[in-house]
Amino acid sequence: MRQRTLAMLGIACPMFAAAFVAAAPYAAATDYQPAPQVSCNDYWCRNDSDDTYRIDATVQCGPAFPFIPYYTNIFAYLPPHRTTLIGSNCPKGSVPEVVTYHAVIDNRPIPPWPFAGTGSSI
Repeated sequence: MRQRTLAMLGIACPMFAAAFVAAAPYAAATDYQPAPQVSCNDYWCRNDSDDTYRIDATVQCGPAFPFIPYYTNIFAYLPPHRTTLIGSNCPKGSVPEVVTYHAVIDNRPIPPWPFAGTGSSI
């Protein structure tokens, strides 16, 4: 009986570990290019152009309650040749899973902080 239990653990543990790794958040390692010379990865966006962009992001947060995903919209201004943290704004108990980025050229002066969005440039 003991050998059977050890054998089952030897099979079940690697299968569980593989399933756990496969269920890891998708957005963490994905690189997006929402506009020419603009790239986003891990909630950071980089602008290598001479224009200011407004980044609009939709974040799908992992369920805080079983099977109920939560979506949040975030925007941030991305000055020329700068990197900006977009953030996730997921509620407590949930994790960001998928982020969709959209970039629009917005060369108007950037509103003073806070501008009703999230993000900070470095």
